[in-house]
Amino acid sequence: MTKYGDALLGTVGVIALGLFWWMNLEQAGAAASFFNCSANDGCFQMFNPLRRLAAGQSIGSDFQFFYGPGSILLHYPLFKLYGADLLASEAARILMTPPLFMGATFAFLRVLMRRTGVALFLTGLATWFGFQWFMTVAIGHNSLFGLRAAVPVASAALLLYAFRDRAGLDRVGLKPSPAVLGLGGMAAIAMFVSPDQGAVMTLATTLVLIAMSASIRSAIKNTVFFIATAIMGTIALYGLATGPQLLETLRFHFIEAPGDQLWYFGVPPHPFFYSWQGVNQHLGLVITGEIALLIGSVSLVARGRLGHGRAAAIAYLCLYGVLSCIGILGYIKPAYFDALKWCVMLCAVALLSTAIEKSSVALRSRKGLMPLLMRICFAFAVTIIAAYIVFSGVMTLRISKGFNDIIAGMQAQSEKTALLGVTMDKEWTEHRDMVNGYLAETRPEESAVPLWSTYASIAEAELGIFNPDTDYIIHTLGEERRAKYAESFTAARPEVVVTTDPWLLYNEWLWQSHWDFFEQVATDYDYRDRTWKGAVWTRRGEVADIAEEWSDAWVTAGGSMAIMRFADADDRNIWTVRLRYEVNNPWGAIPVIGGMPRFFVWAKGGRNPLPVSLPPKQNEFVFPVFTEGDSPVWLKTDVRSLLPGARLRIVSAEFRKVDVPEGNMSYFFRKAHLQCVEDRGFIKCDDRLPAPDDEGADMEEYPRTAGEEDDEESDD
Repeated sequence: MTKYGDALLGTVGVIALGLFWWMNLEQAGAAASFFNCSANDGCFQMFNPLRRLAAGQSIGSDFQFFYGPGSILLHYPLFKLYGADLLASEAARILMTPPLFMGATFAFLRVLMRRTGVALFLTGLATWFGFQWFMTVAIGHNSLFGLRAAVPVASAALLLYAFRDRAGLDRVGLKPSPAVLGLGGMAAIAMFVSPDQGAVMTLATTLVLIAMSASIRSAIKNTVFFIATAIMGTIALYGLATGPQLLETLRFHFIEAPGDQLWYFGVPPHPFFYSWQGVNQHLGLVITGEIALLIGSVSLVARGRLGHGRAAAIAYLCLYGVLSCIGILGYIKPAYFDALKWCVMLCAVALLSTAIEKSSVALRSRKGLMPLLMRICFAFAVTIIAAYIVFSGVMTLRISKGFNDIIAGMQAQSEKTALLGVTMDKEWTEHRDMVNGYLAETRPEESAVPLWSTYASIAEAELGIFNPDTDYIIHTLGEERRAKYAESFTAARPEVVVTTDPWLLYNEWLWQSHWDFFEQVATDYDYRDRTWKGAVWTRRGEVADIAEEWSDAWVTAGGSMAIMRFADADDRNIWTVRLRYEVNNPWGAIPVIGGMPRFFVWAKGGRNPLPVSLPPKQNEFVFPVFTEGDSPVWLKTDVRSLLPGARLRIVSAEFRKVDVPEGNMSYFFRKAHLQCVEDRGFIKCDDRLPAPDDEGADMEEYPRTAGEEDDEESDD
């Protein structure tokens, strides 16, 4: 290609990237014009830790960030630049990921194509294509998946460069290759930004270094230096960010958080894999595509048509793409597939460019045919460029107009309240006014801890306070942190508690997973009011005495069932159950795979719609059972897993009645009852909402969509 053609393509690419950046700026502006983010995840998952950093708190000592220290630190400069308020947090989230996505894509394509203009053009095309096909890595999604995957994808460029000249990798002696050290440094950065993505990147790179090195000696040397650099770099970065809390932070990110991904997040109402029928429904096409790419790469290498550099890069992208989906072993979420789609796209470009280059060499030997083919290709390229420019422009204008139209429509139906740099919608305004009203009523200035929210949000930010423990209850990962959360709540005795709206789809899951906390709320606080963003409780005058009179349930000989019979039941009852159990998991010692079996107990005969998920590394768990009347409840064991051999046995079960004020029962016994059914290899849970004309139904409080507020991450 001529320099003129390369410059033309580069110009078009820059225009397309500029249009995409403009669209993201429009979205950042929209965050200020109209704020209607979820109360239970999303915006405040980023804003809370940024606010803590701005207040002088430290990662590790004062709080942990679920996705990794590097993720929050990357956003902090923009957060401070834009004013350190809620708008600044949203702007940082929206504007940080797209440049990283574009930069990682450009780095790989520049090394692959060796032409800046062509690489810019393909990056622009890939960016708009990614926006349509795998949006969560191309834009600032709440999962931050694009930011977390950027360094691993960019590493493919370094692998491509390193294996293009294998002499550097296969040098004699113990002196390491600079490329290997660079890969180790990138792995350390990846683990600092996102431990899960950094770990799978390290594994994929290790496998490629072993497979592609010229000799066993080179493979061992390169692998040892790579892993050593990655480990030392990770420790150094975490140490700089957390100081004396280094070990505690490493433990949280590499032991506690991964250990809870499956039994805690990967259970109903979240969909999860436990049958191969379900796997086939979701992964058949993806796995087929990956196998096809690997077979194509191997066949080209065998025929000598693909260089070592491209072979290494394609093999790495395929491996990392598959491993990056590891989150689906927890629960199924579309965002977990987007890094794989990104990698598949880059592999396709590498294979297609190789085929075109080889074909061009062959065609040049045919003098009569080559000029005609060149003219046809040039005309085709011009057509694509013109269509591409029109497409990018139309998409940008349409999306920008769509943002503005949506915002204008919402603003017309809302009461606008300027707060923290944003204009809140009607629901947030109502929620803020409700919480502030009860805070004023209870005179929080007389309390050291005026407010405790299971999902800290607007109220804490406006008051300039922080939760004494973790901002989000779902981030209290690990047995010790969950126990500490409840103990901190007991010690704090806040005047006002804000929990999730009683209509939230995920409430039963939260109650069963954190009953030591919710039991205190149910007995020591009065349920006062609710909005779509949460429910408010105020502290009662005296702390309730929790009875320790336990009744024993009858356990069958094999431990597969326990029967609870009630002597003092009322119309509506809440019982605390203490279950002792034994888990036999032959896969337990294997990382990740060992957590795939889920160990459940179903409360048949009660109102618990969800199975209780039992921590596999514990032997005792406390959870609630909800009943109506005095009918007995059967606690039945259930093990779900793609792998055979796991067993669960009940050792003993005892229960006691919780003395819950009648006014609080309405929070736990809502009219709409969550139900779970098994359908084609999945446990599917949904609300069966009451008809609006049911007795006692309030049209103004009738839920629009069950669980619409929730967007849980575990992501990560």
